Amino acid sequence: MAAERARSFSATLQGATLFAGALALRAVMGLGENQLSGKIPTELSRLTRLTELSLGRNRLEGEIPSELAQLSNLEELNVSRNRLRGSIPPTLGNLANLRRLDADQNGLTGGIPPELGGLANLKHLWLRGNQLTGEIPPELGRLDNLEWLHVAGGNRFTGCIPEALRAVPTTDFNELDLPFCGDN
Repeated sequence: MAAERARSFSATLQGATLFAGALALRAVMGLGENQLSGKIPTELSRLTRLTELSLGRNRLEGEIPSELAQLSNLEELNVSRNRLRGSIPPTLGNLANLRRLDADQNGLTGGIPPELGGLANLKHLWLRGNQLTGEIPPELGRLDNLEWLHVAGGNRFTGCIPEALRAVPTTDFNELDLPFCGDN
């Protein structure tokens, strides 16, 4: 039924506040692949019981709202394959339960916030296909549970890859043309 509502939902997220009351008890909001356009509404931060927010493969624009960090139960956030711009909000580092962050294939700029290194439960981090720059923060080396780390494909990182990330089982580091910091 929620899938039907999502599909009949107009091609914009501006009406999300009307939809929010119906989702107050629901833990998952899957609106991926619905040709949604517009900005991600900050009102989504009111859905405090939300554990999964999937907005991937739409036509969303603007920035990732820093207010999403108020979703303290959030375990999965997918905003991949949209038209998002701006930087990754450092406040996402406050999402203590986050296990998966997918922001692939957007137009995100700036660096990877070091605050993401505080996401102790994070297993999957996908940031490929953006325009991120700077060094890969050494704080990401504190992510002991990290199983997937994809940061190549359009990003222009400098420096070296933190040595602790060598232990991550699945990466795309071979595409970065950067040495590990311990290999210098």
